[in-house]
Amino acid sequence: MTDITTPIFEQFQKGLHYWFIQYNPLYFFSALCVLVGMFLVSQGLELTDWEHGQILLTLIIQVYEILLIVSGALLFRGAQQYRPSVILGILAVFFLFDCTFRTEIIATFGTIGIILSIIWFMLTLLKIKALTWAFQLTIPKTVLAVPILAAISIVGMPYLFHLTTVIDNVTLHLIATWYIAVLIAVILWNDKKEVVCAINLDAWGKLVLQRSIRATGMILFGFYLYHLVAWLGMFNVNITDIHIVPFILLIAFLFKNEFFVWLGGLGALYVAFNVPSTFAITALMIGIVFGLHAWRSQLPRLYVGMVISFYLAIWTIGWQHGPLPEMMLWLNITTACILLLMAWRLRLIIALFPLCLGLYELAKLLISVGVLGWGILFLGTGFIALFVGVAINWNQRQVQSSADTKNV
Repeated sequence: MTDITTPIFEQFQKGLHYWFIQYNPLYFFSALCVLVGMFLVSQGLELTDWEHGQILLTLIIQVYEILLIVSGALLFRGAQQYRPSVILGILAVFFLFDCTFRTEIIATFGTIGIILSIIWFMLTLLKIKALTWAFQLTIPKTVLAVPILAAISIVGMPYLFHLTTVIDNVTLHLIATWYIAVLIAVILWNDKKEVVCAINLDAWGKLVLQRSIRATGMILFGFYLYHLVAWLGMFNVNITDIHIVPFILLIAFLFKNEFFVWLGGLGALYVAFNVPSTFAITALMIGIVFGLHAWRSQLPRLYVGMVISFYLAIWTIGWQHGPLPEMMLWLNITTACILLLMAWRLRLIIALFPLCLGLYELAKLLISVGVLGWGILFLGTGFIALFVGVAINWNQRQVQSSADTKNV
């Protein structure tokens, strides 16, 4: 009898260990039940006048989140059961960014809503700190700042939608979209700064840590987008083509190939051109992307794109509709000097192309005023030819010196 029951008991123990130590389904079942319960209770409260019921529900979900973190810490630091504790940690992150729209609901409660929102944000900071402590993680400050900044937007944007009368809801939503794109770019920029665990991890443990951090980032940004989409319906926002511009630029930021950077920048400008009020800020952001790529990937041609983008941004400030604004002489001269300097110092022929276009437009303007215009055109050409000739000779001085030495 013992011989028969012993293998069965061993198999039962193995199954118990596999299901409740390695992959504990009760955690996922618990989270699912809480989500379903929150949805049903929230729907039921909407049929009543009990406003404090929503506040109580917000408190309940906060308590559940804290219990997830405490449970994860208990298993990780106390029982050394790393796999189930990581599952609890991921679930805590899942609930961290308000998947039940508590922040949008409490934003409608007036003064008490502001107090509750501040408490929600402070608790979020504490929960982020508690998660790093529970799993003994060292996180770079620039990386840690991203979820905190995202939380500020999630808790603060509903108030802007409700209260502001200066900025329309479409513009506010576009600002929130740019905000998340910039935060994602910050994470991508800091991709070499690793999150480190204090315990000694083997190769598999390090892989799990990397996957967990990646999953955490996807969950956090996924729920920000989740709120972003929900705000479209909650605040009657009509989505436009300009909303895809931040993500076009983000794609350009992702690719290190110069062709895709140019393609992304020009594509974003093309889309923004159809919405004049957003063109200046779009050109500014494109210039920043070009500049960062040029500096980080050592692609000097992108500096030309940066200068042109900044030129367009300054030129179109205040442009709302109709034809393009009148050109500004000081801006044209400043940009031309910068491009000439870049062409000389960095030996970038591409920097001369925008100047050719500018000279063509200037020539058309001068010719249109008759003999005086022709005279100014020839005078200007004479000065430019002199400067170019001297620059070429100056640039070739080392080559000529080397040749003279060989001849001696």
